[in-house]
Amino acid sequence: MCGKCCRSIVFYDGGDLIKTEEQFEKAKLKNKRMNMFEISGVDSTDGALTFVCKSLREDGKCGAYWLRSMFCREYPFIKPDFIKNNGQTLEGCGYSFGVDKEFKDYL
Repeated sequence: MCGKCCRSIVFYDGGDLIKTEEQFEKAKLKNKRMNMFEISGVDSTDGALTFVCKSLREDGKCGAYWLRSMFCREYPFIKPDFIKNNGQTLEGCGYSFGVDKEFKDYL
């Protein structure tokens, strides 16, 4: 409940990271819930835009908890693509993920 995950969000549109303001505007037309977010910076690793939730309060809590986006309601649901693409949780995040068994056990 620190709000860290609400400050450094990256979004995909059509399988590609959103890297330009123009891509973000087009994505908002397709998905109205993206209007809950605004550009906060650029990720130095891959050049993706980072976003912050407009409902985030100074204390790190959600100012619109009962009306929050499905992005937030589903967090920290981890999709397989997130792990395949070396996705990581933020440093200091209370959520984590791991594999349920070793690779050799799948063979």
